Amino acid sequence: MEKKTKIFQNKISCIIAPSKWIETLAKKSLIFKNTKVVNIPYTIDENNFYVQNKDIALKNLNIGKDLNKSFIISFGATSAFSEKRKGFSHIYKVIQKLNNEFKNIHFIFFGELSNYFKDIENITNYPEIKDENKLRDIYCASDIFLSPSLIDNLPLTVMESLSCGTPVISFGVGGLNDLIKHKKNGYLALENDFNDFYEGIKFFLEIDVKKKINYLEIIEYKNFMNNFHPKKISQKYNEIYKEIINK
Repeated sequence: MEKKTKIFQNKISCIIAPSKWIETLAKKSLIFKNTKVVNIPYTIDENNFYVQNKDIALKNLNIGKDLNKSFIISFGATSAFSEKRKGFSHIYKVIQKLNNEFKNIHFIFFGELSNYFKDIENITNYPEIKDENKLRDIYCASDIFLSPSLIDNLPLTVMESLSCGTPVISFGVGGLNDLIKHKKNGYLALENDFNDFYEGIKFFLEIDVKKKINYLEIIEYKNFMNNFHPKKISQKYNEIYKEIINK
C-alpha cells in the first residue's frame, strides 16, 4: 500500500470525480486522501439529446401499435437484464404490478433482449442501440424512464432521458442524487425499497406531467441543462488545468 500510495501521489495532481459520491469515496481513500479531489460531472450531449414531441418520436419508432394515448415507461442499459446491479428484479415486479392495476401502459426496454417478455403484449424490447437518434426517440416517446440501479456513478441513460425532458424514477444512490430533483424531474426512492420505487412511478403516472403545457418549467428543465451544459463543464476543467500548471 505504501509503494502504491507513493507512486500515485507523485504522478497524480488531481482526481476528477464525476459524482459527489465518487468525490467522497476518493477523499476517504488511503491512496488519494492527500490528493486534490474535485467534482466535475459529465456534460450533456445537447446536439443529440433534446426535447422532441412525443407523437413525432412514436412515429419515428414505428412500433406498429397505436400508443399515442398510452403511458409509456422505458428502461435501458448495457446488459440491462443480466447485470444484477442494474436492478432488473425490480423492473420485472413493476411490470406485473402495473399490468394488474392500470390499463394503457406500454413498456419500451432496450440494451438487451430477454425471454422474460415473450408472452407480455405491452412490451417493446430492443437489443443494444447504437443509433443516438433512436435512443432520443425512445426517451422522448416515454413519459418516465426507470433507473433501478442498486449502485451507480452518473448514469448516461439518466442524463440522456432528463435532457429529453423525461422524468426518471430511481433509488437515491450514488450519483443519481446529483441528477434528480425529488418530485420535480424524477423521484428518488429509498435505497433498494421496491415499494417506494413503485410509489415514484405512481406519482408521475397520476400527475402525467408531460401532458401539461408548462411541464418543462415543472420539471425545472432549464436548471438541469444549465448545470450540465458543455460550456459550464469545460470552464471547470479549464480552471483545474490552470491551477495545476501554475503550481
